[in-house]
Amino acid sequence: MKVALFYNEAAGDGVTLGELRATLTSGGHQLVRIVDRHADLGRLLDAEAELVVAAGGDGTVSEAARLVAGHEVPLALLPIGTANNIALGLGIRGTLADIVESWASATRRPLDLGRVRGAGVELRFLEAAGGGLIPAGIAAHEAQPGAEQAPVGQKLPEAIRAYRDALGALKPRRCTVTLDGTSMTDDFLLVEALNTRAVGPHLELAEADPSDGRFSVVVATEADRGEIDEYLRALDAGDSVRLPLASMLARDVEVRGWERLHIDDRLISVPGGAPVSAHIEPAALHVLSPIPVEVKPETRVP
Repeated sequence: MKVALFYNEAAGDGVTLGELRATLTSGGHQLVRIVDRHADLGRLLDAEAELVVAAGGDGTVSEAARLVAGHEVPLALLPIGTANNIALGLGIRGTLADIVESWASATRRPLDLGRVRGAGVELRFLEAAGGGLIPAGIAAHEAQPGAEQAPVGQKLPEAIRAYRDALGALKPRRCTVTLDGTSMTDDFLLVEALNTRAVGPHLELAEADPSDGRFSVVVATEADRGEIDEYLRALDAGDSVRLPLASMLARDVEVRGWERLHIDDRLISVPGGAPVSAHIEPAALHVLSPIPVEVKPETRVP
């Protein structure tokens, strides 16, 4: 196939452009465009590409997905980041050579995007948007001295510890969450509209399906603080665990009351806790995935 490569050489272990080029060409593909993450992304679609390949972490994949959305050309992932939440959720694992080889038999899977409106912004996202613990954890991790320069093997553990510190200092926030027209008001520690099952340093918050046309929405209150802390402790110890919070499905989510939210890895300020809404865009693009899509029955928010 004719491939346009969008890559971030600084991601994860720092796989070089030469290594990526060799892997793709050895797999029988022709590189027709190469764009660094910090260059003009629009050039990716200038070429006669049959496939756009995003080589990097979740931020790189999200940028590529937003660009490819609405175009016929599909997206393929070469996960070389730290958490790789999106790729792992799509079942994309193995060496780069194995992944490239798998494209020949992979499913062309629809991939949803979310769109946030409010607080003076309108942004698409691939992973999640929400308030409380996740933006607090992002801010705490970014404030750590030398966080970006930490060795690859230390990045996830250090991020998880930053989230634990953020949880310890986090105060519940009174806010109203509206899911497809049904509202609930409480003092929340966390509200997340998830398109993928994991966010941040691979925190698995829900069994979200990025191809079902709905968000998986997770909320937590003070009563859940202990469970969340135990979950973060277990992750820090290297245990394979899941956070047992219930999730609800919704196409439209509105949050009112938080003054700071995250949209993927970006933090935004919300003056006065004004309402911010998220809407799902079903099948905004297609991605190559080894996991076939299941048709799930309609589920409504209780």
